[in-house]
Amino acid sequence: FSFSQLVHLIRNSSEVIISPEIESLCCIYVKIDDDEEEDDEDEKEQEEDDEEDEAEDEKIPS
Repeated sequence: FSFSQLVHLIRNSSEVIISPEIESLCCIYVKIDDDEEEDDEDEKEQEEDDEEDEAEDEKIPS
């Protein structure tokens, strides 16, 4: 797993229980990531990438 994949999984799962330490790390990571993506086009591309990632995640047995 890359860190961004981990953040993605945590954001999209209500079943994951996150310790406060990890949650704060993720919030810092996400905040930095969001600051870099100011253009709407980038956000649309990110949404498309997320959908592709979800499809890939379903194929990979955990």
